[in-house]
Amino acid sequence: MIRLYDSHAHLNFQDYDKDREDVIGRALDAGAEFIINIGSGMGMKGNYDTIGIANTHEKIYATVGLHPHEASLFSGETLEEIEGLADNPKVVAIGEVGLDYHYMHSPRDEQIKAFRAFIGLARRRRLPLVIHSRDANREVMDILREQRAGDVAGVIHSYGGDREQARGAIDLGFYLSINGIVTFKNAQALRDAVSELPVERLLIETDCPFLSPVPHRGKRNEPAYTAHVLSAIARIKHIEEGRLSEILLDNAGKAFGIGVGRTIAYVLRNNLYLNITNKCTNACVFCPKFGNDYYVTNYNLRLFKTEPSYDEIVGAVKDPSAYDEIVFVGFGEPTQRLDMLLQTARWLKEHGARLVRLDTDGLGNLVYGRDITPELAKYIDAVSVSLNAPDAQTYARLCPNPYGAASYRAVVEFIRAARQRFRDVTATMVSLPNIDVEKTRAVARGLGVDLRVRLYYRKSLRDKTGSE
Repeated sequence: MIRLYDSHAHLNFQDYDKDREDVIGRALDAGAEFIINIGSGMGMKGNYDTIGIANTHEKIYATVGLHPHEASLFSGETLEEIEGLADNPKVVAIGEVGLDYHYMHSPRDEQIKAFRAFIGLARRRRLPLVIHSRDANREVMDILREQRAGDVAGVIHSYGGDREQARGAIDLGFYLSINGIVTFKNAQALRDAVSELPVERLLIETDCPFLSPVPHRGKRNEPAYTAHVLSAIARIKHIEEGRLSEILLDNAGKAFGIGVGRTIAYVLRNNLYLNITNKCTNACVFCPKFGNDYYVTNYNLRLFKTEPSYDEIVGAVKDPSAYDEIVFVGFGEPTQRLDMLLQTARWLKEHGARLVRLDTDGLGNLVYGRDITPELAKYIDAVSVSLNAPDAQTYARLCPNPYGAASYRAVVEFIRAARQRFRDVTATMVSLPNIDVEKTRAVARGLGVDLRVRLYYRKSLRDKTGSE
């Protein structure tokens, strides 16, 4: 059986009040592995109804938010209420949120205010976004970039064939979701666009009860009909349906964190690596997570919704003495959780860890407003510090953060302070195009440390380095 899913349904709408269970049953019989039911679209009641449906069906998940049509309902109180709902374990995204300048059911300024706030909520809760964009693609993309939505990425719902939006969204790590429109006779532009898009960035959806695909056009849509969307994409991309279904299912799992177990500890050679946070001080242009790639070999390091507790970290380690080295690292900055870092490092040393290393961006002193190296040195033996650049100007371009021009000096001073306290201090950089490795090595030598160069491996670099 072809494995399906629906990444965007509105099963809480009254269109299904008479036969909702039958509709869900038909989707499961058709091979649906899961359904993402969207909370926005019916005010706050819609969010509660959606969570209720998800809580009573194993394979249904929920999103929460306010549709741009409902932006006039937005307030600090509703945002707080929705943030509380996001704690539910079945909530996998914030959305659909965005801008709709076609109908203008809510004023433009109110839509923009709500949209920005929901991106902030998604980043706080480490949840992906489901984006609605109609007649507002350019402004939607500008706001996504401005608000660093790439930190969590998500889905552009009901993608409509705007190539500029597609390229910008993919650059931020978003997926593009295709629905029944792709089967419409007058949708050749969309089919042409789909033919050019990377299949690894596509999802399927219904947007039911709307947009029923051919041969059901004009009738109520339902999740089982994603089979027609998948078939259309298979024809366009010249991919066998069974293989395409596996690719699209894997895409959805990565986009929403469904079926993806979080990795707290993983072993390479005889070193143990601890992934305690995805939070970062920097938004480095070379970080793979901004392409929604959280993988190291076969380990997925994306931490959905919650970060690991002390008990979870200790449980994942088991026997610290079994490893040559234990390293705090991952797609986040470990010192963002300084108390947890110190508590865990202390336990490691007390239970026989031979060598404990911290991989850090070196900005901890700047973030906390004090020298944290004495605290770290109590339980940590070695540090690797991401120098990344030969000068402050290059660093600011590669590793933007809220601290601006003070950042590079802070990294340099952290390395100087670390040399006084740790048995081993190493500076690191990523071998990006047009970045002078030897000048960076000279800076490291001037600080009395070696430079380790990490290979850059992404296929394309379209960013501020000035190179493809």
